[in-house]
Amino acid sequence: MRRVINLAVAFSFLLSGCNKMENTPMKPETMETPETPVVVEQKIEVEEFLRIVTSDKLLYHMVKDIVKDKHNVDYMMDTEEEQRSFVFTKDSLENIATKDIFIYFGTGFEPWVDKFVEQINKDRVTIINSTRGVRLLTLDKPKSHGDIKLTNNPYFWFDIDDYKIVLSNIKTAIQEKDPKRREVYEENFKEAIKHLDEIDSKFLEDIKDYKEYTYIALNDNLDYLFGHIDIKPFKLSKEEDVQNLQEEFKNKADTQDKYVLLYDDEAELASYEGLINNESIKRIKMNKYSKDKSIIEMIEENYSYLREQLIMPE
Repeated sequence: MRRVINLAVAFSFLLSGCNKMENTPMKPETMETPETPVVVEQKIEVEEFLRIVTSDKLLYHMVKDIVKDKHNVDYMMDTEEEQRSFVFTKDSLENIATKDIFIYFGTGFEPWVDKFVEQINKDRVTIINSTRGVRLLTLDKPKSHGDIKLTNNPYFWFDIDDYKIVLSNIKTAIQEKDPKRREVYEENFKEAIKHLDEIDSKFLEDIKDYKEYTYIALNDNLDYLFGHIDIKPFKLSKEEDVQNLQEEFKNKADTQDKYVLLYDDEAELASYEGLINNESIKRIKMNKYSKDKSIIEMIEENYSYLREQLIMPE
C-alpha cells in the first residue's frame, strides 16, 4: 500500500512539472520570427518619345541623321512639285497641332508655310524654321506661286556651310525637347558632319585645278554650289548673254579654252539647244532635288559626277 502511495506522489510531481513547462514563456532568442519581405522602390525612367513631322523628305533624312531610331519621324511630302502646289486644309492643321515638333525649310521652298504656321494651334507642337541663320541668296528672276512672290533661292544645301547650320538647328531643337539624350544627339551630329567634311574636303582639293575653266549657268538654281567652290559662272539670264557667249566662242576659236555648262533641268537645256550647241562646251547635269536620296547622298553623287567629268582623262 505504501508503495502505491509513493508512486502516486511521484506521478503527481511529474504532472506538475509538465504543466509548469507548458506555462513558462520561451525566451525571445529561442522564438522563430517569420521574415518580413523588404519592399524596394524602383524608379523607372521613361524615355522621351517624340512625334516629329517635317514638311519635306529631304528634311526627314536630316532629322533621322540626328535622332536615328529614338523617335517617330514622318514627312508631309516627298517631291518638289508637291511642295510647290500644296494647299493646306483644316485637317492638315489639326494633324500637325497634335505632334511634338514640326520642322520646315523656309527660304521660300514651301510657298504656303508662313500662312500654315500662322494658323496652327501651338499649345503642344514646337515649330522650327530650320534655315534660321542661313545666308540667303536672292533670285535673279523672282518666282510667283499664286499671290506669293518668292525672292530667295531655296537650294541652300549646295553650300556645305549652310547645310551644317540647318543640321545644327535641327539638333538643338531636339535637344531642347529631349535634354536627357543631349549627348546622343551631339554625337550623331558630329558623325554626320565628319562624313560631310570628308566628302567636301576631298572634292575641294580636286577642283582647284579646274577653276580656270569658263563655267556657264542657265539660271541661278546652282548659285550656292558656285559660291561654295568659289567660281563665278557666266549666266545666260537673257538672250543678250547668249549672244555675248557666242561672240566669245568666235573670238577664241583657235584657243584651248574649255567651257563647262552646269545645269539642273533637261527641259530648260533643250530650250537653249540652238544657242549653246558648241563643241567647246562640256555639259554636266547637277541633281538639285531627289525624293529617293538624302542631301548628303545628292552632294556626294554630284561631286562624284563632276570629278569624273572634269578630272578623269579625256
